[in-house]
Amino acid sequence: MSAERLATLLLARGARWPAPIEWHAEIASTNDRLKELARSGAPAWTVAIADRQSAGRGRRGNAWASPLGNLHLSVLLPVPGDATALTLIPLVAGLAVAEAVEEQGPPARLKWPNDVLLGGRKVAGVLAEAASNGQGVDSIVLGIGLNVAASPGDVVAELRETTTCLAAALQRPVELPPIAAAVLARLRDRIGRLLDGEREASLSAWNERAREWWGRPIEVTAGAERVHGVARGVDASGALLVDLAGGGRRAFLSGEARELRLEGSR
Repeated sequence: MSAERLATLLLARGARWPAPIEWHAEIASTNDRLKELARSGAPAWTVAIADRQSAGRGRRGNAWASPLGNLHLSVLLPVPGDATALTLIPLVAGLAVAEAVEEQGPPARLKWPNDVLLGGRKVAGVLAEAASNGQGVDSIVLGIGLNVAASPGDVVAELRETTTCLAAALQRPVELPPIAAAVLARLRDRIGRLLDGEREASLSAWNERAREWWGRPIEVTAGAERVHGVARGVDASGALLVDLAGGGRRAFLSGEARELRLEGSR
């Protein structure tokens, strides 16, 4: 992939990309590169993309496998004027990635807080990292990892049953540049709507893509705490609503959720 080709593909989708696009054959982390650029005054929508990352990461500091042929991409987002929109950025970004994946054909689903799924297996994730200047958030870097040609399960045995890639789901090779253009175009559209105050429609679209989870027993891990209950959706802030096994309801703004399989189920 090259920055020039990506810019051309984005222009073909109807709009000139408004900021620089960097392409790297290999880099430690596209998120870290954009943090560096943000400190130097880079404009919103600056993009860093790499064929490989040597130190890619996901949420909670977990390593993110970054093999050749997959999408490793970060974007410097505009900072919302309304701080209450900040918590919705990961969900809206995941929605944009799901819509881009679906341009290839397979139905994409979402899992709180940041997973994009194909056939119940993770195909992509997003990581939003905000920096503060002491008076509030002054930059937001959004990282996106999308398994296009290779699944982490191909090299990490414990991920074999839980991850996939587009090529495997479609049973055909998938060209990377058009996918990258689709992700960026969808992201700019969805984040733009969020910044314009469109929240209800975005949350409704997110909930619809995650509907298979609602009503199911789950375990939420938040810090050192583990909570069992039934997933009920996300609220206006993007928090996961859980009806607790012992009664009552809690909202989780961060953490990890997994479905609890009932005894005898498959």
